[in-house]
Amino acid sequence: MTGTVAYALLRKYVNDTLVGMGALKGAPCEVQSIDKVDGTTTVTLKWTDTTGTDHTQSFDIEDGISIVSVEVNTAGNLIIELSDGTSIDCGKINSQFTELPTPGVDNVGSILQYVGPNTADYTKGYFYECILDGGVYKWVQKDVQPGSGGGGSSKMYIATLLAANWVSGAQTVTINGITPSQNGVIGMLDGATDAEIAAARKALITVTSVNTNAVTFKCEQTPAVDITFGVLIPGGGGGGTGGDAELERDVTSNLAVGAIASNTTLPQGTTFTEFVEKLLITEIAPTISFSITKSGNVAHGSSYIETLTVGVTNMGTARSIDTIEWYEGSTLLQTDTIGSTTTGSWSYTMATATTDTTTFKAIVKYKKSNGSQVTTTKTASITFYYDKFHGSVASLTPSEADVTALTSDLATAKGATYTFTVSAARIAYAYPKSLGALTSIKDGNNFDITGSFTMTTETYTRSGASVDYYLYVLTDATTVSGYKVTFA
Repeated sequence: MTGTVAYALLRKYVNDTLVGMGALKGAPCEVQSIDKVDGTTTVTLKWTDTTGTDHTQSFDIEDGISIVSVEVNTAGNLIIELSDGTSIDCGKINSQFTELPTPGVDNVGSILQYVGPNTADYTKGYFYECILDGGVYKWVQKDVQPGSGGGGSSKMYIATLLAANWVSGAQTVTINGITPSQNGVIGMLDGATDAEIAAARKALITVTSVNTNAVTFKCEQTPAVDITFGVLIPGGGGGGTGGDAELERDVTSNLAVGAIASNTTLPQGTTFTEFVEKLLITEIAPTISFSITKSGNVAHGSSYIETLTVGVTNMGTARSIDTIEWYEGSTLLQTDTIGSTTTGSWSYTMATATTDTTTFKAIVKYKKSNGSQVTTTKTASITFYYDKFHGSVASLTPSEADVTALTSDLATAKGATYTFTVSAARIAYAYPKSLGALTSIKDGNNFDITGSFTMTTETYTRSGASVDYYLYVLTDATTVSGYKVTFA
């Protein structure tokens, strides 16, 4: 191989490399397609090199892992099933059951709360632990300990209210879902003294008051005595919260599970209810729209009475829409207190007409499901433009009337492409000077013909204002048909 041949081959290799990569002029890249098959998303990119040759390249993106289901199994363990077929056993938790599962080896050590109707074996609201007793698995009642709340009584009233001498026509009450009958006895557990039980069994007992915390009976004896029995949630002290298992220490996740992100710390004292809420509830923002009566691009000289409107079509997990603040630019116009928990729309109408470019906004404040407030800002604008003109003129120095009589459109940009048909005349193009001077003028064959035009600065009266314009006129008259010109 001679040096000349080697040099030629080297030049060809370098040129092919630069052409393929678009290194000299750049090779704009676009997404040609996105296809998903069996959990794999294939993205195909396309670009054109500097020789005009098209290239494509594809790469695959595997789907992530999501939660399929969350349940508590018969052993009282929280099980999270993932989309990749694996599962996470979060360990035993205290849970509520309307029907306790069959006691067995998988249940040993589980403590479950029974919330079904009272039966001969189980009492509604009580906790039961699965044990192995003499070779037999069974559920046994778990002693209820007072919670850390206030210093109320720890006794719990069994809401059967079956009085031996229930007075016909006496007040009827329903507690814990059970309405008393006229026959039977009053039953109490956890701290009721013999004297209280004896007093409650006295003849002619009448319910005198009921609320969520206590029931008061009037015992018809001499003298009459009012006895109040506290109604407590199992595991809670009077006035306390109780009744919900808590984390005994801080727990930091090392993977994303449900709505809990990786590296999230659940502090000691987090209740089971709070844990499940964090796990299963993803905050969904309400769907909020904002519009104004007239928006977008308009011509100077027009005026509009704007009505601003906020719409909520989906509350998501939000509690309520609290307030809406209406703004013109940075000026606060009005604050409306909404306090609505439903969808709807609310409006504000401007007192004066809008005649110049203006941005309006609405600041919507709403409460998330946890009660914290979120601020969302929505904007909409109306933009006023002067006209620009194109066509043909006879003179190299046309009058204002000659130019403003040409075809017009909004001057949103200095650039434009038009097709001209003229006979022994000059092509003309005028637009507001504020948009800046042209950098090129090219014909339909992409030849630069900027030098064939004469540019001057003119002042025209538009909508009562004096506006400076750049005027480009073809220096020499011509005759053309369907002649394409691009101003840029």
